[in-house]
Amino acid sequence: MKFASYAFNKSHAAAYTYLTYQTAYLKLYYPTHYIVAVVNNRITNADEVKHYMNYMKRKGVKILPPDINRSKKQFSIEGENVRYGLMGIKNVGEQAMEYLLEEREKNGEFKDIRDLLDRCGGQINKRMIESLIKGGALDCFGKGRATLMASYERIMDTVLGEKKNKLTGQMSLFDELIEDDEIKYSEVREYDKAQRLSYEREVLGMYISGHPLDDYEDVSGEFNFDTSQLLVEDQDEDGETVMVPDQSLDGKPVKFGCIVSSYEKKTTAKQLKFAVGRVEDKMGSVAFSMYPKVYERYGSMLDSEEPIKITGRVDLRDESEPKITIDRVEIWQNVNANKPQNSGSVVYVLLANESEKELVSGVLQMHPGATPVIAQVKENGKYVLKKFPHSVTPDTEFLHKLQLIVGEKNVKYVQKKQLK
Repeated sequence: MKFASYAFNKSHAAAYTYLTYQTAYLKLYYPTHYIVAVVNNRITNADEVKHYMNYMKRKGVKILPPDINRSKKQFSIEGENVRYGLMGIKNVGEQAMEYLLEEREKNGEFKDIRDLLDRCGGQINKRMIESLIKGGALDCFGKGRATLMASYERIMDTVLGEKKNKLTGQMSLFDELIEDDEIKYSEVREYDKAQRLSYEREVLGMYISGHPLDDYEDVSGEFNFDTSQLLVEDQDEDGETVMVPDQSLDGKPVKFGCIVSSYEKKTTAKQLKFAVGRVEDKMGSVAFSMYPKVYERYGSMLDSEEPIKITGRVDLRDESEPKITIDRVEIWQNVNANKPQNSGSVVYVLLANESEKELVSGVLQMHPGATPVIAQVKENGKYVLKKFPHSVTPDTEFLHKLQLIVGEKNVKYVQKKQLK
């Protein structure tokens, strides 16, 4: 009995204490590396990945979008930022991504979509290409996602046809010249913000270049809740960090702004209609229930394409998942919609060569707006300023894309005070 009382309990307690000390040390002194390791351990669980990505955003860590020329297989540290991992993209195969990364390591970055398909075409199928485009992993090629989506099948068929002809010996005297022909894209209008974000959420499980609620503010300070408050960290039996509902919130009255992700109409035994589904804010998502009396009054608002304000109560009776019981719904008006736009703002870009100019021009077309872009270029030994024909919306995603092309120090966004 004496041995049994020691051998199991105290030995396990000592081991867990040591493990807890190690993880606490890492989280305190290397918080980004620690959370990235946690995310990579859960990379196939979209909900947990989203939760930890939002956690890092709240801590001031910038989440960089997936990039075919920069991303690794898993999430990785890039400077003070975190780069989205290729295996976090829906529909991409692990074997295909390993081949792609090995090819990139051996022969350098991919120049364009044809170069990617030519070097990895046997490993990457059309479904994977679509997911890479939707997730923004091919934005580095300087073409809009809609244009890439409209062009990739034809380019892929051309590349595969050329490879087949080589294998069967069907080559002409002009093949070497044809191979170097410039890619002809099917130029189409770029996706609007809502469509772009919808595709990101489809393949990444989260929004990465923005959020549908970016233009909405709690100007009157009426909100007392967001979905990040629902879960707290805990340790499971194996000492692993897990997220569990914060039981202190059970029954708490809440009000917050969100969008409806999905919902389903149901009917009670008395033939009364009610609804269950999910809503999400910028921090995450949560399940909801809207019971018959409330549904009769506010049910139609669940179909609104506009963000909504929800008043309700936190319900933690189901231990597996928190939910919100809705009592009231209002349309959330965008107070920024009628504000005057910045006047006099300019984006300056220092260009080293014609190749950079072409890539930058492609990025400008992906972000139409009202802010002019001026390039500093060298002509006849002197630097001159030249204005691009395309004006832009200089959001964080746009500026980041320019920095990837010309370098962070060669992009400057000068903002003027807003008109009053």
